[in-house]
Amino acid sequence: MNITKREILVSIAIISILLAIGFLIAGKISDSLTNSYQEYNTAVQIDRDKELFGYSMRTNVGNAFIYGDLTAVDTISIPDIPGLYSYIYKLEEHHVQHTRVITTTDSKGHTHTHVEHYWTWDAYRYWKWHCKELAFLGYKFDYNVIPLPDTEYYDTIYKSGCVRFVYYVCKTKYIGTLYANVGNDTIKDARFYNEMDIESTIKWLESGYELILFWCLWILFIGVSVFGFYYLENRWLE
Repeated sequence: MNITKREILVSIAIISILLAIGFLIAGKISDSLTNSYQEYNTAVQIDRDKELFGYSMRTNVGNAFIYGDLTAVDTISIPDIPGLYSYIYKLEEHHVQHTRVITTTDSKGHTHTHVEHYWTWDAYRYWKWHCKELAFLGYKFDYNVIPLPDTEYYDTIYKSGCVRFVYYVCKTKYIGTLYANVGNDTIKDARFYNEMDIESTIKWLESGYELILFWCLWILFIGVSVFGFYYLENRWLE
């Protein structure tokens, strides 16, 4: 890849423009985070207090951090795997052969192509089961009101050399902090932070990881854009 002086100058301009756009987007994200931090700092904090949690729902306190147990009211099970769970995801995968064309260049600059065969486990179909109700600090809610933590891999069972079933589950009980809008005898906009107390949850939410993640992705995007620009012939610059 031959890079000319003109391409370097244009790439500097591209980087400058994309950085300027990045700072604009980052400013919007920062403003949104500042508003969120204000909500977190004014939210009610309830630590394992069932009576206070019930009182807060009756009196419409608004945003609240509540620490306690999240449990499945009606546990579920399937014949495939032992045990009781709050959520089960079963994925059927098939071992499928694929082909791709590989192009290589030798030391003399000659290109050669050949067909390569490879195998992958591809998703074919899936099934989901979940409980109907979840309880938090003893109060029951519909399953969709409180999001469960991420599923955990349980097992892979092979039906044959070409078909297998992969199982992911959620346990029947978790402990952590629930952040939600509390009122009208229920909660909404709930988020559950598994195995985190109120203090560590607030610390995590105010860590600014969103900005760090944005800049990592944006810098990667800038790098890919510049490399793609260099990869093109760019005869229009001559």
